[in-house]
Amino acid sequence: NDDERRAGIDADAGADEAVLYTVDEHGDELVPALTVGIPVADGHTLDHLPFGEGASGRAAVRKATIVISDRPDCRSNRQRDLMERLGSRASFATPVLAGDGHILGAIEHHFHRPHRPSDVDLYRSTMYARLVAAVIEHVRFRDQDDVREALSMRRRSEIAAVAGELLASSLDWQATLDQVARVALPTLADLCVVSIDDGAQQLARAAAAHLDVDKQGELSRLMLAAGPSALERTVNETRRSELRADL
Repeated sequence: NDDERRAGIDADAGADEAVLYTVDEHGDELVPALTVGIPVADGHTLDHLPFGEGASGRAAVRKATIVISDRPDCRSNRQRDLMERLGSRASFATPVLAGDGHILGAIEHHFHRPHRPSDVDLYRSTMYARLVAAVIEHVRFRDQDDVREALSMRRRSEIAAVAGELLASSLDWQATLDQVARVALPTLADLCVVSIDDGAQQLARAAAAHLDVDKQGELSRLMLAAGPSALERTVNETRRSELRADL
């Protein structure tokens, strides 16, 4: 009945599958690049999506998250066919946007039961999308002057490797925090710690990563036990990045 349906939609649940779409070379279609939780055979049958088609295609055009809380509510034949093929009842898609706002792709999560994402779910999906965008932009920018095929293949491999870890972690909040800490290494730093605001401007250490795996255990013990630094608290209060050249 309707009450049971609403209860099912509102129930909190992690996604069962996820798909990362990236924009094709012509800039008018989304191509399935990575999948998590989807059998290989099914992954190979995922369609390219023209902009405006399906949840991810609409998210790319609107540059906003598109939510389908239950399959019977889906108006897109293409999206409904995809959901039936995957056995999913609900899905939502979040655009992957470059720093200048242009579309790089979309991340689409699928659920086996009716599901309406909470505000926290939507916030997390936006963060995953930003991380994937950062990976794509960083690798492309670093190699933008070298168009040799070998480097192009390496670039795609690097993007797939890191983005694949992020996409997989998007089904698990703690795994995502660990990836947030690790994604900056070694390009930006030798070590990274992540602290989370509880909503009342109170910070708590959540993850830590070190470039030297032999020092990872010691870093985790020290950083997670010590709590956020004065610099972290200042940044959290002012909502502005700060660079300290000498601590």
